[in-house]
Amino acid sequence: MPTRRSLTEQEAILSRVDLLPTESDAALLRAVYGHGQSIAELARIRNERPGRTGRRVASLTRLLLSREFEFAMRHRSSLVGHRRSVATLCFIQGRSMREAARELGISFHAVRRHCEALRALMEGVS
Repeated sequence: MPTRRSLTEQEAILSRVDLLPTESDAALLRAVYGHGQSIAELARIRNERPGRTGRRVASLTRLLLSREFEFAMRHRSSLVGHRRSVATLCFIQGRSMREAARELGISFHAVRRHCEALRALMEGVS
């Protein structure tokens, strides 16, 4: 279940929701953090169990507040080729390395190497 977030974190989440790949995910976070709707209420609307809705909110929240997301958004324009695509798919959209490999038509190992290189760049920037 999502934990209570500070006002600053809520503002950061709401300022980034439009960057999510699906409108349904963005709408879910807007409902929780912008309108204060409860997980139980949203689960009823979505016709799913509250635990599933809560895990989705928590997962999306972690993504939007992650250092990787922030790094990828800030430096994406300076990245090229597959590295840029991997940063977009894995760090911004929250896709798994396996999904990114399938979508890009490259090996899982290549995606993992790109992720490792991006994290090394991120550490160098910090």
